[in-house]
Amino acid sequence: MAPAAKWAIRRTAQASRPGIAPHATPEPGYGEGMALLELVRQEPDWMEALGVALARPPGVPERRAGEDPWRDDGRLGRPRRIADDLAWLRQAIDEPERSGLRGLPDTAAVAAWETDAAAVVRLDRLRERRVLDAAGFLLHD
Repeated sequence: MAPAAKWAIRRTAQASRPGIAPHATPEPGYGEGMALLELVRQEPDWMEALGVALARPPGVPERRAGEDPWRDDGRLGRPRRIADDLAWLRQAIDEPERSGLRGLPDTAAVAAWETDAAAVVRLDRLRERRVLDAAGFLLHD
C-alpha cells in the first residue's frame, strides 16, 4: 500500500474518535470523557465553602454522635469527610499538576482546569454537597 494511502486510513480512523483532533494525542489520564473545573469568581471564596462543608445537610441526622474517629478499631485511617475534600481542593488550586488538574490557557473563564479520573471523584462529592458552588467553581461533565 502506498504511504499516502496509509496516512489517509490512519487520519480517517483518528477523525472518527469524537473529541480528539486528528493530529492530537491526549496525555495519559486526561482527554475524552474528563470533566472541566471552572472558577467563575475572581477568586475562590474558601470561607463560604468551609461554612457549607461544615453544615449538616437538611434531613441528615447526626451520624458521628458518640463516635471516636481516632479510636483504633481496625480501620485504616479516619473516615472521609467533605472538609477533607475541600482541603484537597484548596491544595489542588495551588498545585494543580500534583492533584490531577491541568490548567487550560487562553479561555474566557477566570480559570479552568481539565481533571483526571481521581480528581473527578473528589470534585463530584464537593458538587453534590454544594461546596463547589459556595467556593465559586463549576464542574462541567
